[in-house]
Amino acid sequence: MNKISFAVSFLLLVVCTSFAQKNKKEYTISDCITPFSEECVIKNSTGWAFWFIPADGIADTLSVKMSCVDKGIKTHEPHSHFEDELFYMVEGTSIIHLNGEEHVLNQGDAFYAPGNSSHNIRRVDDKPIRYLMFKREIRGKLSKPFLPGKENYSMKDCLIPFDHSLHIQKDGRQNMWYLTKEMSAGGLNAQLHVFSDSYLYKQDDYSGQEVFFILEGKAEVSINGEKRIIEALSCCYCSPNSKHSIRKVGGDNLKFIVVRTK
Repeated sequence: MNKISFAVSFLLLVVCTSFAQKNKKEYTISDCITPFSEECVIKNSTGWAFWFIPADGIADTLSVKMSCVDKGIKTHEPHSHFEDELFYMVEGTSIIHLNGEEHVLNQGDAFYAPGNSSHNIRRVDDKPIRYLMFKREIRGKLSKPFLPGKENYSMKDCLIPFDHSLHIQKDGRQNMWYLTKEMSAGGLNAQLHVFSDSYLYKQDDYSGQEVFFILEGKAEVSINGEKRIIEALSCCYCSPNSKHSIRKVGGDNLKFIVVRTK
């Protein structure tokens, strides 16, 4: 490469980098927090849905939705798509379907639907069910599904019951994995935490995006120095390379899920 070509290439790199930095979105903590609101639910024929993070929202490659089925049995028939999903049972008892197998999902249990697997959720009686969906979104099109760990998933690979004997850390802090890196090849990960003290949780050496979803209790979240108090059924998005943390406030235990996507 001659000097002129090198200079031109270097100049293009500087311009592109400067353009990308100029157009990089800087989020405030108010942009990142979404509390549940009954006034904002989207009603449908079987109940409603509420988007904490829509597919084209603030998070890159992640959406978060809560669905309620209180009419009929299910929102849709068994179906498949290239994106992989994690479902968390917030309320009620349901039957989950995966590639021809079925199993009961109780409150607190989770269910992983890998890319290209046939899956759905239906309720078993006239009591309503509510569940969270964490979906790893695709930017652009893929010729093949994610297939994160293997090609043929069975129910035993994807059902994650709530473990009442959670791993107990010092000072009464507890945690368990709903979706490990091994299960999803690092693509979609979720871990449950229960804090009875004011321990400060902050990102380790991970520099990607994280989402805190508050299931019970009240938390103080901090993003790049800004702090807010959020309550149960609130979602907090932490963008890549942000400095963020979460701690319990108030008298009740804090129960929350941390979700990461590749």
